[in-house]
Amino acid sequence: MKRIMIPDKDVRLDGMPWYGHNRQRMWRLPFELEDAVDKDLWETSLGPTGARLCFRSDTTTLKIRLAYSDITHDRNMTRIAKMGFDLYADGKYWQSVVPDEKGEMTGTFFENAEKKMRDFIVYFPLFYYEVDVLGLYFDE
Repeated sequence: MKRIMIPDKDVRLDGMPWYGHNRQRMWRLPFELEDAVDKDLWETSLGPTGARLCFRSDTTTLKIRLAYSDITHDRNMTRIAKMGFDLYADGKYWQSVVPDEKGEMTGTFFENAEKKMRDFIVYFPLFYYEVDVLGLYFDE
């Protein structure tokens, strides 16, 4: 498997304009604002709701590896709603992956698919937790 780290020249990260500025943290506000904004607003900004990864590939296998820094268990929302990642290929829903109870995951979007060039979008979930994308994995 070939591992692609974010950022990468072939994978575009949308919705995180301060990603590089924030030292590769997926926060929705620049780190300088931490002490300038309300604590609840800052904590909410640490979750990358609205982010997505966009890329084009002919891979037959696609996996993603994630790690959440801290999770609490909300009783009013399922894990897939607050922490699941959705994959779309050529504009159509393909598969979702969800981390385990500890917030760790190497999720498989698909394996042994037809080798065909596709446009992929991985949508980040509605969640309130910091997450690190540790890599996308493609077949070689």
